[in-house]
Amino acid sequence: MKTALPLLRDMRDTAAETVLAIQGLDYETFAASNLVRKATILDLNVIGESAAKVLRDFPEVAEQYPKLPLQQMRGIRNRISHSYFALDLRIIWNTVNLHIPALLNDLEQIVAEMELAAAGLGKPDRA
Repeated sequence: MKTALPLLRDMRDTAAETVLAIQGLDYETFAASNLVRKATILDLNVIGESAAKVLRDFPEVAEQYPKLPLQQMRGIRNRISHSYFALDLRIIWNTVNLHIPALLNDLEQIVAEMELAAAGLGKPDRA
């Protein structure tokens, strides 16, 4: 049976890498570092692409976990992919600094819950 779990794990792992990449940075350091800037933008793109696949292939996940901002993640991915040279770095910074840590927390909980359910050790509360 196909499951959204691999996509959600990828989103979780990428969010964790993003949090690690910006740890201890301020906006000015982030904006000045081509490597960190491009890495975080790529991470947002990966998270958004996975979110788009979850929405397309597993719409029940959006219903079961309405707190998970799948549509917004897909939206930022579209913005990055189609308007790369017109990105507002302040928005990227605010997203990775303010929203990705909370997203990581939510994804860790959801993945753990789904892994327990997949192992037959529990059922998702929202199922």
